[in-house]
Amino acid sequence: MVGGSAAPAGSPGRPRHSVLRAAGLVSGLTLVSRVLGLARDALTTHALGRSIALDTFIVAWMLPNMLRRLFGEGALAAALVPELTRRRERDGDDAARRLLGAVTWALLVGLGGLVALVVAATLVLPPGWWAEGDAERGALLATLLATLFPYALPICLLATWSGALNVLGRFAPGAGAPALLNIVWIGALLVGMRTFGDDQGAIVRLVAVALLVGGVVQLATIARPLRREGFLPRPVRPRADDGSRAVFRTMLPTVVGMSALQINVLVDQSVAWWLCGDGANSSLYLANRLLLFPHALVALPLATAAFPRLAVHASRNDLGALREQLDRAIRFTAFLALPAAVGMALVAEDLIRVAFEHGAFAARDTDVTCWTTAALVASLPAIGSAQLMARAMYALSETRAPARIALWLVLVNAALDIVLTRVVHLDAPGLALATTATAWLNLVLLHRALGRQSIQPPRASRRAVLRTGAATAAMCAAVLGVRGLVEPVGRLELATLGLAMPIALGAAVFALAHHALGGQETRTLLRRLARRA
Repeated sequence: MVGGSAAPAGSPGRPRHSVLRAAGLVSGLTLVSRVLGLARDALTTHALGRSIALDTFIVAWMLPNMLRRLFGEGALAAALVPELTRRRERDGDDAARRLLGAVTWALLVGLGGLVALVVAATLVLPPGWWAEGDAERGALLATLLATLFPYALPICLLATWSGALNVLGRFAPGAGAPALLNIVWIGALLVGMRTFGDDQGAIVRLVAVALLVGGVVQLATIARPLRREGFLPRPVRPRADDGSRAVFRTMLPTVVGMSALQINVLVDQSVAWWLCGDGANSSLYLANRLLLFPHALVALPLATAAFPRLAVHASRNDLGALREQLDRAIRFTAFLALPAAVGMALVAEDLIRVAFEHGAFAARDTDVTCWTTAALVASLPAIGSAQLMARAMYALSETRAPARIALWLVLVNAALDIVLTRVVHLDAPGLALATTATAWLNLVLLHRALGRQSIQPPRASRRAVLRTGAATAAMCAAVLGVRGLVEPVGRLELATLGLAMPIALGAAVFALAHHALGGQETRTLLRRLARRA
């Protein structure tokens, strides 16, 4: 290497973990966060129900999270990881540190300016502008936006620095940081309920302040391991030769291409805010939260762990290895995502009743949220596979095709939103159906675009897909059969007989059926579990 020290152990050239081991680590830590997130959402619905206060909080919270997903976890990470990998491989650690510092500086300046602009808008524009003349609702939204939007700055830095840690072979800090935010959220809710009682507006304002503080705490948890690795960035003005321009040139089209799902969620929530009845934003939010639970255990860990390896193969122009890596990751994604999606749809009603149906969240709210969830989780297999395909294309520095596809799909999703809510009158479930339809269309179009690149489309065989489908059908029959034998009465019976028992039985039947059909994925997971034991 020129101009720097050799890459240390854990660099992309000598990864500390295999992709499956790293994915398991991310999945386990993310599971802790998701369990805490489920507890936090249960407490949130207990305090607020499907209310105007919760709808308003969700809209305000959605915007900084959109920036996190677009720039931090999505576009910027997708552009930064391959370039950072190339810099380390070619020029050494010093050059990689310089690149990370330049990206950090640009993020602080650019995103800091956007935050200042939004906060100024909340102070200048009249309250009625934010909610179609409803001054009280608009005032609450403006206050929450002014408090929550600055959260985008630490959380985007966190996501970007986590991407750098992933390049170094460190996956645990980034995967574990969200658990801290959930703890802060839960604590703020408990204090708010005790202090303000039924004043829902005061409760959400307190939670907003706590989340802003929590974002800073999360960033501190990432800074420490970065410093230990010698990669804590010192913000420096970007130069022509440090690689930052290449990152941002790649990022701009990637903002759209990598984040089609997130943009569609933003469109869905906007349509729900302006065109649907009270509670639509709440149902969409809870459905998205339940989708994120299996997504965090299935699709996200594989995509996170595979991306640095895909970038290494692309930087070495080893297209055969890249194709093999992508194929294996997509097979495992399908193997896990299909039964997870079907299983979530089967137990959605009981899960919502156990987790959310108490306090201000009534039985009538369960029905709408259940249908919304079932419609949305059907997108899980498509989301997971499309994320891997998009990352493979970005590792190959192909950004235009995913961006074009995503732009068209945003328009398709918006049109479906309007048709399904205003013509068919499906309200929140219609918005979820629109997102699912566009997710599957995105997968089809990305598969075709990948075929036009220098690598062929993933070679996941029809037999593997049919095997997973057959095992999922067996799981579905087992779950429906055991659910038909009992009629749970209380919450404890519902949690054990309506949820725990069918889930455990379904997982066992799926694994046995898939193994009996000759599935390699089952054997691989069993070998890895045996090795850990």
